[in-house]
Amino acid sequence: LAAALLLCLWGRWRAEKLRIRRRAIHIEKPCETPRLRVALVADLHLGSNLGLAGLRRLCAAIRAEKPDLVCIAGDLFDNCFDDIEQPDEAARLLAGLRPRWGVWACWGNHDLPEELLAGFTVGRPKQDGRFEAFIQQAGIRMLCEETTRLGCGVQLAGRADRGMARRAHLRRAAPAQMLAGLDKAAPIFVLDHQPREDRALADAGADLVLCGHTHDGQLWPANWLMRLLWHNPGGVRRRGGAWLATTRGGGGGGPPMRVGTRSEVLVLDVTFAPCPEGENTIE
Repeated sequence: LAAALLLCLWGRWRAEKLRIRRRAIHIEKPCETPRLRVALVADLHLGSNLGLAGLRRLCAAIRAEKPDLVCIAGDLFDNCFDDIEQPDEAARLLAGLRPRWGVWACWGNHDLPEELLAGFTVGRPKQDGRFEAFIQQAGIRMLCEETTRLGCGVQLAGRADRGMARRAHLRRAAPAQMLAGLDKAAPIFVLDHQPREDRALADAGADLVLCGHTHDGQLWPANWLMRLLWHNPGGVRRRGGAWLATTRGGGGGGPPMRVGTRSEVLVLDVTFAPCPEGENTIE
């Protein structure tokens, strides 16, 4: 019993010790900016696992990295808005990030108001407009089966999580269909909660696929099993001409503990091929 208690306390401490992981990647496409710092975070699960103090530490860590772009790859919420500690203050903290090219997000499987039983959803989704109102208050721009072009020249696509789309009756496009109308000569980033279709997105023309969801298992020995379930359960990998990035998450799901893994923010320093005759328009 004493050993179990110590393990739980240690796991709780580990869950609160946020790690910054940095990777430098290069994309062989010209862009209007020669370099871009991207902060990737996911799986905050606000309320049930990440309280106001944890969110304050997370936002401070992101601001300290001075990113140009912040991407939230789903599961900002944990199914129940009422669990969020001081939602107005939480939204204010997220609104204070203010990177140059904005904070963008996609929906995760827990970004849906549903009843939970032992961490599993039961019953049908409910209507709760507070999720969308919080996102707007926090200055987050949600991409749901949409694409946009940022001022720096990067094309950004956001997909709805496959499970969330099924339960919310949203149409989810195939990877090739999602990216069909984009300029393949310019950089393409894709936000997709689960890394289930990261390779298909790479084959469809994505240069950088940004995911979360796995928590890298969160608790040992699940972190070992993740390698059997996912092509890239955590970290950054290369596939052909694309980069596949999966963050282990800024929060957690289920018990607020981590054993064998760490909560993290994944910071990507992206460089691009020079524009013709060095005509970069943004410094």
